Formats: sequence, structure tokens, C-alpha cells
Amino acid sequence: MPFSGGENISLIGVDIHKKYCLGIIEGNNTETKLRFPNTRNGRKAFLKNEEHIDKVIIEAGSVSEKTLRSLEDLNVPVKMANPRKARLIAEATIKTDELDAKSLIDLEKVGLLPESWIPSREIRDIRHLCRYRYFLVQIRTKVKNRIHYELDREDINVKTLTYKYLETVKEKTIMIDQLYRLLKEIKEKIREVGKEIEREYSNNEYSRIIDTIPGITSMALFYFLLR
Repeated sequence: MPFSGGENISLIGVDIHKKYCLGIIEGNNTETKLRFPNTRNGRKAFLKNEEHIDKVIIEAGSVSEKTLRSLEDLNVPVKMANPRKARLIAEATIKTDELDAKSLIDLEKVGLLPESWIPSREIRDIRHLCRYRYFLVQIRTKVKNRIHYELDREDINVKTLTYKYLETVKEKTIMIDQLYRLLKEIKEKIREVGKEIEREYSNNEYSRIIDTIPGITSMALFYFLLR
């Protein structure tokens, strides 16, 4: 159930999980614990009286993005804590969802919350795109390594693995043929994602500054700045 709008809510700490969240709502001499589904409707119901919220505190993590977006869409003030530092400071010996959410509030109240910088949604989306490209590159490397293995198994020695060479040996086995086609497909996906990143780069406010820095490619520096 959502919190009632009859009181002025000061702080909310939320412990986020993949399927659900545990929220601690601290008002004027009151404290309420609510567990709600980590879905669009669940978060919306929990935050439906957002005008009474002073601040929501969450931890950075792999499942925090969709919660952060919901808070931004509702214009709710939000702080994101570094989870590792927060636990070290809170020194919680027993880990529970309730203690995690409450410790975020307690650390904020005494000014010890190890806050993480929250980039704009635009920057977060570009970061996600860059990480996806890195994921594809990792898969490409694994496929290449497997092709080398299959070639060696067939006693085919090759120093430089090129698409032109693979075209001549792809029919040796079904594995080499499939891996070759998979490699070409991944190459095309990487090219498509790279073009999208270049479009995002050209439209980004930092690109004009980056382009003035000599001695390094603009895209390489852009990747670095997004980390």
C-alpha cells in the first residue's frame, strides 16, 4: 500500500531488489515499512503522493536504473549512495532489507551518506550503449578464439585470421561455417552500435570540448569520460 498523504514525509530509504523493493518512510515521529513490487505500477503506487516526499535515498546497483527513472519522471528529489561505502560506515553486522533501507536514512540525517554522482539520463543511456558495444566485442573475441580452436583441430594452420581466409575454409566443418557467419553478424552489430554512439557523440554538449584536445581520438576520450 502507498503511504498516506496526510503527513509531511521527510525521508524515504529504499532497498532495491530485482523483483521487489523495501521502503522505510520516516515522517514526523513516525516510521513506516512497505514492501512493494519492483514494477512500473508498484513504484508508481508507492510514490503516488510524491508532493509529500522531501528526499528518496537509494543505493547504486545493477537494478537501480528503472527505480531512478521512476523517481526522475515524478520529479522526486533523489540521492544515490555508494553501497560498499554505505555498509562500511553503517557497520551493519546483520544484513536485512529493513536495516539496509534504514541505514540509508540514518546516514543521510547525520551527513555521512557516501553519495554517488547521478549522471543525467542522457549520459546514462550513452553509457549503457557503450557497455553494450563492449559486450559485443567480448563475444566477438570468444567467437574468434573458438574459430582458432576449430581450425587447429582440423590441422589448419593460420597466422592471421581474416574474413577473406575464412571464406575459403568455412566448408571444412559445420562449426567453422556457423562460427564464420556468426562472426560476420557480430561485426555488423558492432558497426551499427558504433554508428549510434557516433550520433550520440555528435549531439552531446561535451563533444565540442573534446574535439579541441589534441593527441587523442575524440571517440576514445568520449568513452573514457563516460566511465
